[in-house]
Amino acid sequence: MSLRHSSQGRRNPPPHRDTTPSGTLRSPKAILIRPRRPTEIGSNFLRDNSSRATFLTRSSPAFRSSWTESRALFLACRLQIGKDSNALQSQRLASRIGSRSAERIESADAEDRLVLPFEYPSKKHRRRFSVPDTGRHDDVKATLRLEFAGQCIYCRHLDSYKGTDGFGVEHYRPRSRFPHLAATYSNLFYACNACNRRKSDRWPSAAEMKRGHYVPNPCDHVMARHFRYDGPRVEAESLTGTFAEPVLMLNDYASVEYRKHHLSLIDGLRSLRRRIDGDLRVVNSQLRKERSPTQVTQLQAERMELLSAAREIEQNLEVLLGKRLLG
Repeated sequence: MSLRHSSQGRRNPPPHRDTTPSGTLRSPKAILIRPRRPTEIGSNFLRDNSSRATFLTRSSPAFRSSWTESRALFLACRLQIGKDSNALQSQRLASRIGSRSAERIESADAEDRLVLPFEYPSKKHRRRFSVPDTGRHDDVKATLRLEFAGQCIYCRHLDSYKGTDGFGVEHYRPRSRFPHLAATYSNLFYACNACNRRKSDRWPSAAEMKRGHYVPNPCDHVMARHFRYDGPRVEAESLTGTFAEPVLMLNDYASVEYRKHHLSLIDGLRSLRRRIDGDLRVVNSQLRKERSPTQVTQLQAERMELLSAAREIEQNLEVLLGKRLLG
């Protein structure tokens, strides 16, 4: 038996090489390199039911609830953005995106990729708004939400995940001890219900204040001097931080798992955006070389789809990074 027909000597073609039904290799020119469509790119993103079910069965009830809320938020974002995209397509999409925005999408901003959603501010917060002492509770809460960008002043969680019903007005100086400050705007903050409940009506004595045993706030203290995030966990940076972290239970299991999920969602969207950026470079390269009007029209349509997908991802990232408030 010759070596060519021997099962021991025959070398099978690599599995990645494309062949015709007859078994011969196709010419490279016959292989169409088409950029992946946004629906193809994101078909498995946040939609892998089997892996998600396995992951959730191993999680706590609190985290399962957090996952459900976050996924609902993400899908709501996609729904709203989808409505916007339909309107954009009716206006030829490009007129809304604009050349500068398209360039910014095609080359993702490196600085934006370094931003994390939970970082503590490195300077004191200066209040921008004011509410009269006779203001309605709902108006006060809405103003505080704008004041503190929809984030809890203590754990830095975003209300875009938990919803505004999971947040409330925090009386830094407790009403039980300072009733005259109950409606004073400078004493009011925006906090999640968990941190609000854990701080409760705690207020330090003069001796405790001197030792640094108090819970800081972003208007009177530089929060980054007391806390910092190391991945999904909060690390104390001072004696005050060491005291306040267990009081607020900043590293309880549900909170840490929630942050892990939040950060993984951001990483997934950034990875998706990088893939779309790569596809845009391929399409732009093909547009520069293509001369067929039919092919040019098809490539331009794919380019607009990719730009629309990139814009959708940017808007979702803005929400997840706390740069954009929902509602």
